[in-house]
Amino acid sequence: MLQLAIYDTDSHRFQQAPLAPRGVVLLMSGEGWRLVDPPADGLKGPWIELRSTDEGVRCRVSADPLFTTEVVTPTGPRALVPTDRLTLPVRLACGTTHIELIEAPPAEELKPLMTLERRASQREERSAGPLGNGPAPATLTRWFEAVATLSRWSVGSGEFWQGAASLVIDPLGFDAAYVVERDPATDGHDGWRVLAANITRPELGIGLELSRLNAVIDTATTQFDNALQHDGSAWAIAPWRDEQGSLAGVIVGVRKRHEANARGAVRHLEANLVRLVADVVTSGVVRHAHERRAARRQTLLELAFSPQVAQQIESDERLLDGARREVSVLFADLRDFSRRFHHQTAAGLGPVAAYKLLSEVMDALSEVVVARGGHLIDYYGDGLAALWNAPLDQSDHVVRACEAALACAEALEPISTEWLDRLGGPLGLGVGVHTGSALVGNVGSRWRIKYGARGETMNLASRVERATKTIGVSPIVSAATVQRLAASGGDHFHTQRLCRAHLAGIEQATDLYLLTSEADSSQLGMTASVYAAALAAFEADQLEKASRLLRDAVQNTAAGFLARCVERSRNERQGRRVADRPDAVGAIISLVEA
Repeated sequence: MLQLAIYDTDSHRFQQAPLAPRGVVLLMSGEGWRLVDPPADGLKGPWIELRSTDEGVRCRVSADPLFTTEVVTPTGPRALVPTDRLTLPVRLACGTTHIELIEAPPAEELKPLMTLERRASQREERSAGPLGNGPAPATLTRWFEAVATLSRWSVGSGEFWQGAASLVIDPLGFDAAYVVERDPATDGHDGWRVLAANITRPELGIGLELSRLNAVIDTATTQFDNALQHDGSAWAIAPWRDEQGSLAGVIVGVRKRHEANARGAVRHLEANLVRLVADVVTSGVVRHAHERRAARRQTLLELAFSPQVAQQIESDERLLDGARREVSVLFADLRDFSRRFHHQTAAGLGPVAAYKLLSEVMDALSEVVVARGGHLIDYYGDGLAALWNAPLDQSDHVVRACEAALACAEALEPISTEWLDRLGGPLGLGVGVHTGSALVGNVGSRWRIKYGARGETMNLASRVERATKTIGVSPIVSAATVQRLAASGGDHFHTQRLCRAHLAGIEQATDLYLLTSEADSSQLGMTASVYAAALAAFEADQLEKASRLLRDAVQNTAAGFLARCVERSRNERQGRRVADRPDAVGAIISLVEA
């Protein structure tokens, strides 16, 4: 099989591919030579066409005065003429680019390489004769300094692979060096790819005989020539490995016979040094894999947590372990967005605009949560859930959660104003907060971290948020949050008890409170004192008194909601005997269907 190799001495770019039966065209582009199918006629830019015929290799070049191609011969370069029929091996030079076409020898014709043991036997050392003489101390010092430099480079940088190839050249003294990668998905003895090359004597040959590399697949040990091959070359091939310890590639050093080469074959020490380069490459590859995995882990953490929290978790991953903690949980949900989405989509808002609006809302609410140290658990439908005091301790978690609850409405106002004309009305938001014990931890996977809480605290917080829709006010907090708020320095908040209610899925009745930042009765629909008196009358079964106090209640307020509850209770009482009436003291409002 004919093998085509291309090497640029300036950029060290190396390409190699088998020659197709029809031949190949090398087309010069901005990124170097590209291999295209013949014929070359009509192509723009400098080109070289190579084709194997019975009379030899036919070579054509484009007519370009700035593009000179020479034939490299043992006696020196000469100009290429159109009538040339070249014999193998064909070597061409075009500026800094060298091109070679050779026939790869069958594997059975290659002289077997010697396997490098961890320490050469005394017999091998004696038989090595003059080849056993080691390099000068200054050479070794320079070489190990270069190895240390390579070990500091990152595999992700372009200089790492080229640096590994350069180490084999200088000061080790090989004429050509290759860093070759093996495709792990390839079976058999195919799939080698050159990552970097450094060739100091391209006129002696640049092609890499891949069949020589295959012996390493079976032995996974360093191989070398302690005597020259029939073509006057000597090879050293050392494997490098991936994170799992599998063969990932090889480092290849090739020495050619020429007047400046007094070393001839590869010495045992030189083979060991090539193996050391391969070991450094292995260390770099493994380190890079660890760094990439750590970076992916960090990215996953920062997708789930703020950068500050992610950094602490990176230092102590036990923070993600399951634990029971007291947390404050916030649920927020856009009011009637699903209904309005479908209506407005039909009316012309369109899904793109609708999702743009939803994205703006979620972005604003998320910023509110993160700015107050909260952890975003997830986005649910048209809203989100967040918690405080996990995974890191926050002694003021209830204060943070309540501040976020109030800030959510403020963050929504500019968005609502911007979209008012297109929506036909303002955006509404329901926010609920509950504080309690929950089981927290990572409920995700290695592909996606999902840190959250489970248990009744989460359910109750969700139901509190849902109650905002029925009662008509927001934000609403639970009695547990109010009690914890009083003990946590939350004196700047105002709370107004709205009612005691049965919530869906919650066994015990819950006292619900309206949360405000100041004494604001606008959502109550009346003064706080009158509302409190009406609620007390209702819970004491004094329905007539409660009805009188609520006769001026404004709809779509807490007072309007309480007035409806009073009226419903009065209607249910009519026609019943006193003995059949339930005990209404401490009346509980059912929000199970809310």
